[in-house]
Amino acid sequence: MSVPITNLADDRLVISLDFGTTYSGVAYAFNVPGKKADVVPIQDWPGLEGYRQPKVPTLIMYDEKDPSKFKWGGQVDWRDPAVQGVKLLLDPDQPRPAYLPVSSLKKDRKALGKPPVDVAADFIGAIYKHALSVIQSAELQGYFNFCQKEFVLSVPAVWSDKAKDLTLKAAKKAGIHPVTLIKEPEAAALYTLTTHDHAINTGDSFVLCDAGGGTVDLITYEIKKIEPHLELTELVPGKGGMAGSLGLNKRFEEAVRDVVGEDQVFHLKKTVGWAKALNEFDKNIKTAFNGDLADIHYVSFPKAELRDDLDEGLTDNCWEMTGAVLQEIFDPIIQDILRLVDEQVKDALYKRGQNVKAIFLVGGFGSSRYLKGCLERVYKSMDIQVVQPHDAWGAIVNGAVLSRVSNQASVVSTQAVRHYGVCSWAIFNPLTDHGKAPEYHPDEGKFRVEKLTWYIYMGEDLQRDQTIKFSFMQTLEKNYTPADLIFHSKLYFSEAKVAPDYPGPDVKSCCTVRSDLRGIGRNKLVKRRGADGRTYFDVHYNLVLCTAHANLKFSLEIDGKEMGSVEASYEVKKELACINVSEQNGALGRDDAKRGADTLKEQTRTRRLFSTPQLFAFSLVYLGTWYSIATNMYFALNNGGPAAWFWSYIIVVAGVLCQAATFGEMASIQPIAGAQYYWTWNFSPPGCKRFLAWMQGWMTWTGYVALLASCLNGNTLVLEGMIQLTHPDYEPGGWHTTVIIFATVAFCSVVNLFAFRLVPWFELLSGILNICLFFIFIVVLWVLSPRNSTAIFFESNVSSGWDNYFVAANLAALSNIFLFCSFESVIHMGEETRDAKRAVPTAMFWAVFTNGLLGFVMVITFAMCMPSVDILLNSSSPLVTIILNTTGSLKATTAMTSGLVVLGISGNMGVVSSVSRLTWAWARDGGLPKYFSIVDGKSRVPARAVVMTSIIVLLLSLLNIGSSSYIALNAIVSLSSLAIYMSYAIVLACVLYARLTNGLQLGQWNLGRAGTATNVLGLIYIIYAMIWLPFPTDLPATASNMNYCGPVFGAVLVAAITLWFVKAQRGWDGPNSAVVDFVLKTES
Repeated sequence: MSVPITNLADDRLVISLDFGTTYSGVAYAFNVPGKKADVVPIQDWPGLEGYRQPKVPTLIMYDEKDPSKFKWGGQVDWRDPAVQGVKLLLDPDQPRPAYLPVSSLKKDRKALGKPPVDVAADFIGAIYKHALSVIQSAELQGYFNFCQKEFVLSVPAVWSDKAKDLTLKAAKKAGIHPVTLIKEPEAAALYTLTTHDHAINTGDSFVLCDAGGGTVDLITYEIKKIEPHLELTELVPGKGGMAGSLGLNKRFEEAVRDVVGEDQVFHLKKTVGWAKALNEFDKNIKTAFNGDLADIHYVSFPKAELRDDLDEGLTDNCWEMTGAVLQEIFDPIIQDILRLVDEQVKDALYKRGQNVKAIFLVGGFGSSRYLKGCLERVYKSMDIQVVQPHDAWGAIVNGAVLSRVSNQASVVSTQAVRHYGVCSWAIFNPLTDHGKAPEYHPDEGKFRVEKLTWYIYMGEDLQRDQTIKFSFMQTLEKNYTPADLIFHSKLYFSEAKVAPDYPGPDVKSCCTVRSDLRGIGRNKLVKRRGADGRTYFDVHYNLVLCTAHANLKFSLEIDGKEMGSVEASYEVKKELACINVSEQNGALGRDDAKRGADTLKEQTRTRRLFSTPQLFAFSLVYLGTWYSIATNMYFALNNGGPAAWFWSYIIVVAGVLCQAATFGEMASIQPIAGAQYYWTWNFSPPGCKRFLAWMQGWMTWTGYVALLASCLNGNTLVLEGMIQLTHPDYEPGGWHTTVIIFATVAFCSVVNLFAFRLVPWFELLSGILNICLFFIFIVVLWVLSPRNSTAIFFESNVSSGWDNYFVAANLAALSNIFLFCSFESVIHMGEETRDAKRAVPTAMFWAVFTNGLLGFVMVITFAMCMPSVDILLNSSSPLVTIILNTTGSLKATTAMTSGLVVLGISGNMGVVSSVSRLTWAWARDGGLPKYFSIVDGKSRVPARAVVMTSIIVLLLSLLNIGSSSYIALNAIVSLSSLAIYMSYAIVLACVLYARLTNGLQLGQWNLGRAGTATNVLGLIYIIYAMIWLPFPTDLPATASNMNYCGPVFGAVLVAAITLWFVKAQRGWDGPNSAVVDFVLKTES
């Protein structure tokens, strides 16, 4: 480059450094007044001779004997055990996604004894010195020496102020000082729009998505001016997270672990084949993936001596990795990025009333064709263009140079990403400060309380070079010393949507500012006499914050004049003080984190097999309302008769639809297997959330286990009725019922364990059979059956012993209440459903509605076509009796009943699936032993939970031995219903509390303004149902006909409360937040 030597005092050399997680780069430009600056990236690197590229791997490998010696960047061979990802440890508080496993530390390596900031400084120093040598060799020596040098360092937009400070310290240790920080998306935006013509005009807005190796940062900008030079303003505050491409490498490692097995992984990692495979995936496979599921990628493990596994495509140390497997590796991270982009697009639409014009993808991961394709599918209908600049990889480092070059491009205002303020002692106001503990200040004779004063609010526009003053007042004793004029003031921040008024968990310390005022004159102190008669001096001063750069810069003012000195310090976690050398190209971490990530993986590796239609069919067959009506009608005919049965059905369906609608709203927020206790945890009052969530978990789990037993009993009754039809001497019940249940459970469990992939399709076919049989029954009953008079809808009958018809009629409603117990079962399959936030509430609500509608038609049909009440009450199966009375044919009755038995088995299959998922979830969250929380690596099914659930149900089925089937069914169903309805009551009460206090951030499936009223009606219905569930259905109550659900439910309550005080009160922290994080990021 030739540079005119004019006025050297005005010429500057701007050097930028993009210190990345996986790759880093340097660029520079000479800023000569009156000349347009050309940005030049460094493209020649040690160890990469013959290759020209704008980035070098962010790798460093220390000499084991002398840690002061190291290789860096391209000098590090792919076989070397290098440190990678040290940048991420400069911001240890950055949330780590649950889907990213953490590699273990290499066991035979000793601790380096170096803090992450020192490791970063070593790498930055090496790349900086190399860059200077390249610039010197390319320019005139004299001109290079005379130019003022200005350094710019890019940092992620979402980094904490602590992390920015550590970055500056690393740069200073490396010999680079002073340094200006710039946000990575800002730098990328300046370069992209300055150097490319994208037909964007003044007033347009766009999302800049910087997807790199470790983090993804997003900011939405609006174009204020194009001429004479580009000016941008931040429209939406920056957001981001650890969703970079390094996560793909980590997930690939876990995929290999699944294929080869735990027993071979340890040996594999010691071979050259492991490093070779990782290098192949990083350099070629992940960059080439475009979403084609039919593609086959060959991953070789030379000299690894792995066992062949044809099912997994592993032969001769070569794994045939399909596009579908690659998609599983990519999708959790892609979904995270899509969520972040969606937040920016929606916030921009809210602020401007119109969509952004484009989404720019920059950074190494931003070059991914698969990522671009996923975004295009989402935003094509909104006419939002997705753009990948051809030099997206170097956009940040080049843009950082442009930010310091005169008259090129600039961002004139930014958006605050968090609230900033100070905590002070405010005068206590008993009205507004109710519940806060005041403290007496004797120098004033006043009570004061700690309150926060916010000087910057999240989302606030901050003009460049704007100064914000934080006012402080310190009080000194009369005999103060110079040392007393050194003050330490804390600056606080909060990322809560509404800035809190008082200190709490949402308020965190940003930094401690040391203000040295020893040099001020005594005339700057305000002398006063306190209420206690003593003399005090007050010092009033301002800490002045400048917003010109990405980091916080403070100065100190008194009476509008800058004086004294200021130094900000940030607290660094002790456990992150030193790091070890990780495995080759592995991330830095600790063994406990690795174990936690491995455990999470083992607890969440289910497959999302269910589509919306399959889940709808699952729920439709699961409830099976229209044919279960006849099985349950015994209770209604015995208490209240046909009239109570018919009219109570309408009330029950209305109440259940209100419940289902509210549950649908919750499922759209969190479609997770634990469902009720997660929602209780989220929406209950803070003071009792742990206890309520614990009780909720036990109520839901015990209720569902009992429910499975009752469903098996119900289907067995139909089968026994069919047997008795052809064998009149057959005596149903007792051990016969138990044997049939054993056989059914065995079949359902085997399918769930070894052929679960078939269950969604089996349920879909069963759903079609369900509808077909419904129309067959309707036609047969209305065509062949003798008709009853419509007066039957007003016919009453009480043969249960109850004298009070009101009580008896309400007990009749139990037959209909039982029909919809566990209507939300499909929610527990949410972690195995695609697009769960939409599919789960949609399938559940419309399945309840459809069942309610079909059931209503069938209630009318049965009422018009059934024989006398006495005949039905004396039959072992009212349903079989109605069919036989209609057809007059044993063969026709057997054929029609057989279809219902098939539906019953399908329903039982679904119950086993749903209950085992609840068992799995409750174990995963600490309610049951963790042993039952593991998902089998091959079948991707919580096998231990399936086996445990089946064994418990088999034990419960033994209750049938020695008792009538009706009595056993009554006891078990009532127990399950009361526990499940209690769980419903807790959820709806907590949700209503949240609606009326803090409000709810609803999902895409919601009722809008009708939500609160629906919530209230649903809660009223639940209370109504719970009043009658413990009542005995027959009088006089004896040991053989007593409704034992009340005492048994009481025993469950006592047991859960006892466990709370013995174990959970001190040792249970609530549901696993990492699970929620994982599920919500992978639900689509």
